[in-house]
This record gives sequence, structure tokens and C-alpha cells, in this order.
Amino acid sequence: MHYTQFMTFELLLKETNFLPILEEINALSSNEKFEGNLLYRHHQNLDSDTTFDQYNLEKINTYISFAQKATSVLEIGFNAGHSALVLLLSNVNLTYLGIDIENHTYTPKAASILKKFFRERFELKIRTSKEKLTNLDRFDLIICDGDHSKKGIFRDLIDICIQGLPGTILIVDDMNVPHIRKTCMHFCKLNLLTVVKNSENFAIFRTNKKNKKRGFKLFIFYLTYVLIGDKIKNT
Repeated sequence: MHYTQFMTFELLLKETNFLPILEEINALSSNEKFEGNLLYRHHQNLDSDTTFDQYNLEKINTYISFAQKATSVLEIGFNAGHSALVLLLSNVNLTYLGIDIENHTYTPKAASILKKFFRERFELKIRTSKEKLTNLDRFDLIICDGDHSKKGIFRDLIDICIQGLPGTILIVDDMNVPHIRKTCMHFCKLNLLTVVKNSENFAIFRTNKKNKKRGFKLFIFYLTYVLIGDKIKNT
């Protein structure tokens, strides 16, 4: 594990490459406004307002802290790469893999910018929300901010708990969405995840040892809450 001097976002802002790379990424928003991300509000007009989202300050510092303790990070939901930039500058030895469905024209352009600066340390893969996550045992930090549907969050958590190594740190975004919080807490109830920190809009978990006996209970949860719940809601 590698630790750098950047223990807070305030210190990271002083890093030589941070603002130049950020400005190059932000210039992409002139054609299409960014979705909400680690640094900015949803559809924030960056042509006139580049104020960082203070609501996310705790989350930003959390990303920095855990990035410094990690060797390899997977982020499900790359978007415009703001999280990737923070993570990669927080630890000069960290490698990053982002996964995204590429719904926006700015996504591949932002990836090209980060690839130019970070070279082999950065990689982006395009993946639909229904494709299975693979080779998760090489990551010691996973950030889940992809498909926010009931099926999507359940599918991602299943893949992470089955394939990830015990002790992997998992950060789940948007915990203020009721079904995301409920699904995560159910995985904790089955002892597949352990809560490290629980905040209003994100939470940190640690994966536990695999337990095949939990499979049946997960299947029942999937049927009654994810599948049947959605059908009842749509009738």
C-alpha cells in the first residue's frame, strides 16, 4: 500500500496536475451538461460556475483516504471521470478500471484525457448494466455507482460478494435512494457485507467470507423484493 501527502481534498487541490486535467475534462460540458458526480451538482453550468459541491466533501475525502490504502480500484459508473481523477492523483501507484454504459458523448472523450495523463494506470471498459462483472478478485477497492435500478444494484452486489476477495472495501453511492439502502442492508443482514461507515448519501462496506448457505435467502429476497416488488409497483 502506498500513502501520499494528499490526505484531504484541500491538499489535493494543490497538486500540480489536478486543475489542468480538471479544466480539460470540464471543457467537455460545453456540448453536453454532466450528470451529477463526485465534484459537481447534476447539470451544473461549468461555463459560469465551477464551485465544488460542498454536499459531497465528506465523500470526496473518503475516496481520497481509501485510495491511498488501495492498490487497484474498480469504479462501476465512470461518467465524466471526476472520481477517477481524484482517485488516481491520491495514490501514484494506484491502478484504475472504470466501467460505464457510455450513455453520454463526453464519456469516451473524458477517458481519452485521463488515458493521456495516467497511461497504463487508467482503463475504461464499456459494459451494459446486464453484463456480469468478472475478475473482481484483483481489486481491493470497489466503488458502486452504476445501474441504480433494483435489479442493477442487486446484480452488482451479487457479483462483488461472490467474486471479490474477503476484506475488499466497497463504497456504494446514492444510499439516500430507499431501495439501494434496503438492498445493501439485506446483504449485511446475511453477513455478506459489514458496514464500515454509513452516511446519508453513501456508505462503506467490507466484504466477508463467501457463504454458500446464504444463496437461498438471497434468491428469496430477489424474488420477493426485486422481481415481485417491481411487478406490483408497475401494475
